[in-house]
Amino acid sequence: DLYGISRGYSNLGSIAEDDNQWDEALSYYFKADSLFEETKDFAAQASNLLAIGRVYDEQNRINDAIKYSLKALEKARQVKALSFVANASQQLASLEEKRHNYTIALGYQKMYNQFADSLNNENHRANLEELKTKFDFDEKQREIALLKKDKELEQALVERKNIIT
Repeated sequence: DLYGISRGYSNLGSIAEDDNQWDEALSYYFKADSLFEETKDFAAQASNLLAIGRVYDEQNRINDAIKYSLKALEKARQVKALSFVANASQQLASLEEKRHNYTIALGYQKMYNQFADSLNNENHRANLEELKTKFDFDEKQREIALLKKDKELEQALVERKNIIT
């Protein structure tokens, strides 16, 4: 189960990263990366590459961090994973700022803002669709209840006419 194994390696890397065990984290992340490549799980690979970039950043290996963050950005764009594109651009902005490349950092920050806005718009659209669906469902329920009441009234009128006749 390469899918499960790759996720497991990624999770182990995350645990090692949380414990500041950088070399161990990188080892797990690189194992996961090769499996993500093999299984063509590019969205997960983008997340994993971002993690590698974070670890290199923690080790003050800024050039390596940028290299893997750029790879993450490329993979995220490839599969149109907006959240990973936003995260990668934000990470790159921070890294370029550390290298005092403020113009490049600004470009990545603008990219982050653009994709963050797109994500917010997408989330708002999804929320509106959910609310619209709920409203439509409630409207149908009210309509059903009204039809039941009309039927009950009609039956009562028929019974009353029967009694009278």
